[in-house]
Amino acid sequence: ENKINIIRDYSKNFESVYLYCRSKYTEATILCLERLKLKIIAIIDDSEEHTGTFLCGYATITAKKFFETRSIDDPKLLIIITHQKPKVIKKIFSSLTRAGISKKQIKSISY
Repeated sequence: ENKINIIRDYSKNFESVYLYCRSKYTEATILCLERLKLKIIAIIDDSEEHTGTFLCGYATITAKKFFETRSIDDPKLLIIITHQKPKVIKKIFSSLTRAGISKKQIKSISY
């Protein structure tokens, strides 16, 4: 219930969500997002081995594919980083902001 409240707070100003990092924590986050009836677009993962696979019915894409198909100027887009290591979260966050995603559009969740 606590994670659902956190995600509800994160997502109140956004219409669609991408999850960054394919893991068991992504699965847990998907369950929360679905319970809140939020629109999940896809899962972003840097590992080529996951590209084209599905997790809980959602496609896994690379960051490159994300930037090819999505406008970074979309203010209603939220990216939730589900990785659990702070160093990796920081690296993903930096990568997204360097690519033009607003800091306000990037959140992380820890379990």
